[in-house]
Amino acid sequence: GDLHETDNEHIWYSPEAVSKFAEDLAEKVLEVSPDTPVSPDAVATQMADLSSRIAKLPAARIAQTEPIADHLLAHSPMIESTPEGYRATTLSEGEPTASDVAAFHKVIEEGGIDILIYNPQSASPVATSIKDLALETDIPVVEIAETPEVDGKFLDTFTTAVTDLEQAGR
Repeated sequence: GDLHETDNEHIWYSPEAVSKFAEDLAEKVLEVSPDTPVSPDAVATQMADLSSRIAKLPAARIAQTEPIADHLLAHSPMIESTPEGYRATTLSEGEPTASDVAAFHKVIEEGGIDILIYNPQSASPVATSIKDLALETDIPVVEIAETPEVDGKFLDTFTTAVTDLEQAGR
């Protein structure tokens, strides 16, 4: 599906948004402190590399227990296959209905997805049951977190998400 038109708060998984933020931040720092050595170039280079890797991800069918990776997936050939009712509910930060969960289970059981994306930082019982079912049916589960681990770095977290999607798609 077209992920560009979603109201998704996880903008930090958009390489373009991260590059733009780095540019804007560098500009503001230079306004306040013109002698400070600051440049967005390193971030832009890393985002360009990630963008290239994202564009080369396989055209695998993915589903998400939470729409955490929409902005990343929007730039990939991956196919959003999360059941519509479940997806709509999680986009609005609601709790999926029993029929939404059953539809998700059915998609997994019938082989309708190749990869499951799971956010371990917002693991509800429903999301955990979906993850467990995917694992039981040998569907690779890629964990993509909202924030880095304690003492972790965001760019490392973003890079790991892309690497894990590459590996799951093999």
